[in-house]
Amino acid sequence: MEFSGSAVVVGSLTVAGEVTGQLSLPAPANGHVTVTETGVVEGDISARNISVLGRTNGLLDAPGGKVSLHGTASVTGRIRYTHLQVNGADLNAQLERVRADADGSAG
Repeated sequence: MEFSGSAVVVGSLTVAGEVTGQLSLPAPANGHVTVTETGVVEGDISARNISVLGRTNGLLDAPGGKVSLHGTASVTGRIRYTHLQVNGADLNAQLERVRADADGSAG
């Protein structure tokens, strides 16, 4: 499947095809975006937790959450995170650590 545009999703989302645009799982939900080995995202992803096994190019925005990059991942762009796990991924990105209480979702 191919998708172009912006999507706001409540819950969790798995990308196994191609996405061009923005994917957003609004706070304070504990949603999770997974980009599988066959998944490609050209655009920004905003979610509490993000796992990448495929390819992304854009902003991975997970303030207050976790970004996990697996050995098959190829990530280009910028990553905002509170927790970061890298397991041998091809990484060419600017990293910005964000305090858990600085994400704007805390009361």
